[in-house]
Amino acid sequence: MADEIKINTNSSENTNNDTRPVRIDPTPPIPRPPQQPFKPTPPPPPKPQPVPPPSPTPTIHKAEEDFKIRTMNSDLRTEANEVMSPSDNKESASLESSTTVQMPSAVIEEEPPKAKAWYYVIVSIIIIAVLAVIGYFVVYPLLTPSEQPTDSEAEENPPTTVIAKPHQSYFILSPAVSQAVRLTNVDLSEISFALQTESLQPLTEGAIKELAILDDQANQISFATYISQLVPSLDSSKLNGLLDSDFTAFLHYDTRGVWPGYIAKIKSGIDSNELKNEISKLEATNLASLYINPSGELSLFKDGKVGFYDTRYALGERPGAAFNYGYFNDYLILSTSYNGLKAALTLLGL
Repeated sequence: MADEIKINTNSSENTNNDTRPVRIDPTPPIPRPPQQPFKPTPPPPPKPQPVPPPSPTPTIHKAEEDFKIRTMNSDLRTEANEVMSPSDNKESASLESSTTVQMPSAVIEEEPPKAKAWYYVIVSIIIIAVLAVIGYFVVYPLLTPSEQPTDSEAEENPPTTVIAKPHQSYFILSPAVSQAVRLTNVDLSEISFALQTESLQPLTEGAIKELAILDDQANQISFATYISQLVPSLDSSKLNGLLDSDFTAFLHYDTRGVWPGYIAKIKSGIDSNELKNEISKLEATNLASLYINPSGELSLFKDGKVGFYDTRYALGERPGAAFNYGYFNDYLILSTSYNGLKAALTLLGL
């Protein structure tokens, strides 16, 4: 629409004061160029990154589906698609497809740390050990029936019961004194100490003191066990088969000292030559342990006699010391003095 503008001029040329309105057309608007839609310049596609070779240690399991790796540029284009035209979206989709990198269809599983692996190993070993102990001591006895001996086996192998046999003296006449001697350990040192202690009791000349040699449970100690401690050359196992276990020990008193002696009973039906061969070993043995007081060196053994009985004897350097042994009916007698042997025969009634 045109605007009407009044122009007043005082020019001399317009003296007639012409005030006619003048029509002035307004300035036409400047036409704007058509606005083009915004097309951002797409970034150049990134170079495909080289795929590193798989590590040899991890365990690789196949995956059921492939997976893709997108770059940050594709994320930016996703946001830009909200303001792009459909044609731009097509270009973006083609660009995204060109930057997609295919990876092998594999899932890499990380290896557990070594410490965790050792933990599982130790726990497994402990569990196995506990199960083994339970199986051996609990389950196995329940599954294995205990073997019960049959009646015939019980009759063939009756339980062995050790019956304590009290000492029984071989003397038929009573000695001056009878004394029990208990030994905790049957060895040379304890036997020697016990004999020394018993010899301190004063008795009249010619008296005999009988000793019952017992263990700490008041059981009679066998002759074979006892004498083999004093004379190691004698075989206790052989003597057990030739002589009874019970025996009579005695001490003979005279003016020259106290003299030990021993009486063992010969088992019936044995080979007498076997017994003599075994006892003869003591002739080649040092017999000092049989004496309470040192006898000195003994001479060679000789044949002797006591009444009607044959003996073997050896004289010692100390007066009164004379070792004698012999077989008297059912008895074997060992004496450290000749007078002691004669006194023992009297008490035996021989």
